[in-house]
Amino acid sequence: MNSLSWILYFADVLSKLGNLFGAFGGVLLFVSVICIIPGFLVVWQYSSDQFLQSKRTFARIALFGVPIGFTMLMISLFIPSKETMYMIAASEVGETVMTTNDGKEIYGELKATILDNIRQLRSEAAKEATGR
Repeated sequence: MNSLSWILYFADVLSKLGNLFGAFGGVLLFVSVICIIPGFLVVWQYSSDQFLQSKRTFARIALFGVPIGFTMLMISLFIPSKETMYMIAASEVGETVMTTNDGKEIYGELKATILDNIRQLRSEAAKEATGR
């Protein structure tokens, strides 16, 4: 496999990974924010060990879940989409073609052909405009 094949492969894999990070990070952040309420804000009326242990558990989930969930969401934002990866692959191909001698020769011929066609179309349009 060449570098272009790897870019096309990672285009598919990275887009799925970005979706996974976004979904998991969003759920973790949501659950962690919900755990802030019983972990830090609710004043427990009972002092039994079971309630204190529950409060500590909620507080731990909130303390570790919020930064991890937020980090996962940020990572998912910086993973490029499949379309962006395809554009990168096209750019790589274009650069490779333009740096080879054959590519430069073909580009020169293609450019000359396009310019000739444009000149021909302009002259035909001018003839039609004058009514000849």
